[in-house]
Amino acid sequence: MAAPVVQPELICPRMSRPDLERHFHRHDRIGIILAWIASPGYVVVTKLRFAKYLWSNQTRWGKLLGRLVWRNIVNQHGCHISLHASVGPGLRLPHPVAIVIGDDCVIGSNVTLYQNVTLGQRRDDIPGGPRIEDNVTIYAGAVVAGSITIGRGASIAANALVLEDVRPGERVGGNPARPLGPAMPKIKRATVYDQQPY
Repeated sequence: MAAPVVQPELICPRMSRPDLERHFHRHDRIGIILAWIASPGYVVVTKLRFAKYLWSNQTRWGKLLGRLVWRNIVNQHGCHISLHASVGPGLRLPHPVAIVIGDDCVIGSNVTLYQNVTLGQRRDDIPGGPRIEDNVTIYAGAVVAGSITIGRGASIAANALVLEDVRPGERVGGNPARPLGPAMPKIKRATVYDQQPY
């Protein structure tokens, strides 16, 4: 029986189109060019998908080229996102600086990560990373550690230390994190195309 074919993340429209739309609200060729120029977060996510595509090639050259693209993300953008992490479509990085995502992390669709966010193991001798469900927002400086689940639509406040599960739609903050109430409602971001001329 033949081995299953790995779906290339970069080429697959269900992965790349949501990334573009979440960063720039356009998904045509002009949008790709403008996003590449104006949105560092889109550049990081696109390079990550390309590195994962090369890495999944299962050839010596594919793994080497994938590792080189990944190294460029680390050196140029300061983001350490593991090639073994599972990253869903629509990942948004408004300020892609010092973001760390470990090997065992699973990230759902339409997740937003701000600067200095760390997702990974709690300790070296305890494997397992967090599972981030769809539509979660994690603000600057937050640390989510251990084999825990962040529920759909949850929000994690800046500089929070999350070591336990977060229920869907809940907002948590503090060190250690504790519930602060329901997550703030999502507001549509204004874009250049939404603004009226003077």
